[in-house]
Formats: sequence, structure tokens, C-alpha cells
Amino acid sequence: MDFEILIYRYDSDIGLSLIWSHRYNDRGKLVNFEITTNDEDEAKFWMSKVLQYSKTSGCKPIIKSKFDNLNKLTPNFFNIDGVEPYKTYKIGRLPKSSTDWKTVDDRFQGVIHFGNWKSIWSYEHPRSWNELNSSQIVDDILGL
Repeated sequence: MDFEILIYRYDSDIGLSLIWSHRYNDRGKLVNFEITTNDEDEAKFWMSKVLQYSKTSGCKPIIKSKFDNLNKLTPNFFNIDGVEPYKTYKIGRLPKSSTDWKTVDDRFQGVIHFGNWKSIWSYEHPRSWNELNSSQIVDDILGL
């Protein structure tokens, strides 16, 4: 997965000027995957999707779930104390957190604020997960 975010500022004297950019690329980097479900079969399915994602992207996955027997199925030699992952994916039916700076504030619906990013329903899910099945949830989160 490779995408770039560019933030521009408009100045009346010089026009648009780039003020920040970031190219997301997790190839070769540690990526944390937190699987949250009470259903072991669903966790196993989501784990298979995580492994598919990591094979495609080339990232080094750290997979965590509440099921120890599943956690032992994947090598955890990438899980090194003191080393921060490049990205954390939270996979599950998780409500948006009203205290998280990445959530929507109805007063600013449709407006992007530099530093606040209040333009999406939930950073874990690109669309409301209430009507989605297990496969659609994990595919949405991982972009599969």
C-alpha cells in the first residue's frame, strides 16, 4: 500500500504552497494489528486477511488478539520491546472514540482542519460498520 497526503496553504501573494506531505509506505516496517472480537473463528479469518495484507505490502506484522492459541500461529519475532510500530490497525467492531482527535465534530462536518483532521466518520472504518459482515469490515480497514 502506497499513498501520499499533501497539505497546501493558500497565500494571496504567492498562491498555493505545500506546507506538509507524507507518503505512506509500510514495506519493511513493523505494523501492529490488534484484532478485537469474542468469536475465535472470526479472529482466525481476520488473521488470515492480515497475513494476506502483510504479504502484499511487505510489512512485518505484529498480530495481537485475545486468543493465545491464534497468537502463537504467527511468528512474533518482530515484537521487540522499545520499538514503536510504523502503524497500528485496530480490526473489530469498534465505536468511534469521542475523545480521539481523528473523529467527527458535527460543527465542522466536511471541513478538514490542519492538525485536527475532522473529516471522516471513523479512522478505523471508512464506512459505518454496523451493516457490514466480517469480511467487509476487515477489507475496509486494510484496504483489500
